[in-house]
This record gives sequence, C-alpha cells and structure tokens, in this order.
Amino acid sequence: MASQQVAPSPGFTVRESVVYAGWLGCLPWKQADDNADAALARVSLSRQANDPAKSLSGGQLRRLGIAQSLARNGTDCCWMSLLQVSTRLKESTFNTY
Repeated sequence: MASQQVAPSPGFTVRESVVYAGWLGCLPWKQADDNADAALARVSLSRQANDPAKSLSGGQLRRLGIAQSLARNGTDCCWMSLLQVSTRLKESTFNTY
C-alpha cells in the first residue's frame, strides 16, 4: 500500500515545492513554473505559496501533494524514458553473450 504522507522538501517554499515536482515530472522549468500558481489555486494554497513547505498542517501537506501532481500535468515521460532505457540495457546485455 502506498503512503499517503507528503514530506515537504527541506528549505523549499510551498510554491518552490510545486515547481520542483513539475520539473521532476519532465516539464521544462518554465512550464513547471507557469503551472505552479494554477495548481496551488486549485487546492486553495495560493495564500501559502511563499510560506516554508514545512510549516503546512497535515491536511495542507496532502493538498500540496495534489498540487504537485497537478503541476506535472499528468506527464509520465520520465518513467517511459527510464523503462525504454532499462529495456534497451537488458536487450544489449543479453545480446552480448
């Protein structure tokens, strides 16, 4: 079962946490930055955007996790790329013997 706890990134504001999550989700930094405000607004965290992420309550942290997912806009290119690389590595390893 997956954990439902959201751990805030050390030293990040709420907004920076959302931008960072978007970037980790394979978005260009500018697009992740552009998506952050809309994602925070959708989960009613706009007022906390410049607060340290570690200052959020438990419920706000859960909404931060949702905002991070929204900022990624459903992209899964990193996972697909990793899967493709992994598959190629396996194929090349088995074909060398």
